[in-house]
Amino acid sequence: MSARRSSVTTLALLLCLAITAPVAADEPSEGNPYGLSEFEWRLVSRSMEERGLTPVTYEAAAGKRIERIEVVTEDPLTPEDPWPDIANLAHATSRPSVIRGELLFDVGDVYDKTVADESARNLRGPLVLSIVEILPARGSTDDSVVMLVVTKDVWSLRVNTNFLLVGEVLSFLSLSLSENNIFGLHKIGALTFLLEQDTLSFGEFYSDPRLFGSRFTLGESASVIVNRDSGKPEGFSAATSVNKPLFSLATKWGYGASASGTRQIGRLFNGAALRTFDDPDTAEVEELPFAYRVVNVGGDATVVRSFGKEVKHNISGGYDVSFTKFEYGETDGQAGAFDASLVRSFEDTFLPRSETISRVFVRYRVFTPDFAQGRNFDTYALPEDFRFGPSVTISASHADPLIGSSSRFETLGFSGVYRLPIGAEAEDGLLPRSVDVLVFSTGADTRLEGGEFFDNELRLSAKNYSPPFLSGRLVVGVSAVHRLNDISNRLNSVGGGSGLRGYASGQFLARSVLSSNVEWRTLPIELWTFHLGLAAFYDLAVIAHEEDWSDKLVLHGTGVGLRWLNPASNRIVLRLDYGFPFGGPVATLPGNFSFGFEQAF
Repeated sequence: MSARRSSVTTLALLLCLAITAPVAADEPSEGNPYGLSEFEWRLVSRSMEERGLTPVTYEAAAGKRIERIEVVTEDPLTPEDPWPDIANLAHATSRPSVIRGELLFDVGDVYDKTVADESARNLRGPLVLSIVEILPARGSTDDSVVMLVVTKDVWSLRVNTNFLLVGEVLSFLSLSLSENNIFGLHKIGALTFLLEQDTLSFGEFYSDPRLFGSRFTLGESASVIVNRDSGKPEGFSAATSVNKPLFSLATKWGYGASASGTRQIGRLFNGAALRTFDDPDTAEVEELPFAYRVVNVGGDATVVRSFGKEVKHNISGGYDVSFTKFEYGETDGQAGAFDASLVRSFEDTFLPRSETISRVFVRYRVFTPDFAQGRNFDTYALPEDFRFGPSVTISASHADPLIGSSSRFETLGFSGVYRLPIGAEAEDGLLPRSVDVLVFSTGADTRLEGGEFFDNELRLSAKNYSPPFLSGRLVVGVSAVHRLNDISNRLNSVGGGSGLRGYASGQFLARSVLSSNVEWRTLPIELWTFHLGLAAFYDLAVIAHEEDWSDKLVLHGTGVGLRWLNPASNRIVLRLDYGFPFGGPVATLPGNFSFGFEQAF
């Protein structure tokens, strides 16, 4: 039996095992009144026992005075892990003072679960902590509570990795030698490396979430881009930003500014081979290499004002400027080696136009701050934050030669999301296991110039997480992108890890895409602190380049997958899928593996 067939057989056997395997409950109980996963409850109950604390329900704690705050910062490797704890000596554990500085409540305040939950969401934002639990315990008097804050670090001194392997093609490999928690202060510094199919990038990155102890954040990065074949530099990228975000729902003002610059050669691949272009309007079969040069320099400044409590209204405005230039070919000489009309046809079909944009913009967002926490949706036993209800964003901008723009135009944008639980309501901010979560989203963008609408884009999507059955959830997603009169030549790359598994990475390019994914994901099987899961899926995509979809192509495939999560090293699921493609001009069996991070959709 071949290695590939053996791997598929193993996945199928594991899938059958997962259907009958017991899984940990995550519902509130007398011994676990907080609705934590079994993995989280072990950490919390140990911390409570060591400090002589007694659990109390959220309902019983409501409205009581906070008499003290206990902060427990756990190392990545705890007694529950199968690895020796001595390895923690190479890790800088989060300082309790840093954790406490992010809390939106203090001793003497009245316990409010919504404020505690918002503090936890803020702490879960950076990828520094795998577990954040902020829970009430019984106080010394009937009208008081003790707040227990338990965090568990992700391993900080590390080689961070992200990659996508489809079949035998490594689409990208990102590595960074980083300290993700410098001196336990949640500051991140890294030396970065990015391998793509045509280039190597070497750079650095730094992020400070509390600049000089303030609420301002600082981020900066820079890298040099080197051609893999010649070994010579062919570009660079750099970016920096300073922001004072809306760090809580009660924050009224936010500010930000950023600047960036990039110079590089863009290439598109079909599997392992450089994609080529053939002018459809000629009888000759040309093979124009799919390569172009791009230079982009820009910056922006934004201010935002937040209003409301039960319904939030955020109004922001600012100014941005950018200079972008696109040219065919890796060098000037490459364009001259081909017929000028062929090069023009390529540029008209695939390259956005070169221009300088200088504009002012305004943006309005309205949403309901209705948050709840769930588990076993995308990251297994780790908590996942959901915001329910509607969220609508409307934006507009005006570019004008009077302020340096190469042309006068307006842009209009709209986006909306509505997320709702079905069959069961959240209680104390926790989603019950039996809940069905449905998400709708829509969006539209356009550019008005010279009395005509350009770059029109319509987006629709829906996603549903079913209640558990057969020890798993059925996840269904449908999305569509339709573009009209598109002068920016925005294209979707379809195939491989981009929701159409089984095909080669980036095998298809399309201006408009209709896709659907159906995936049954098992609930986790817990081994020590590892969480394993399996999946069976069906992917469908209908792609088109013409606005009337006259050239549509239907592609679909099916397969099985393995999921793995280790909270000591990451909060993101590692994914291995094996897909069998059907349909399309070059679909082949037995299919392709795709290996990467996060769920496929």
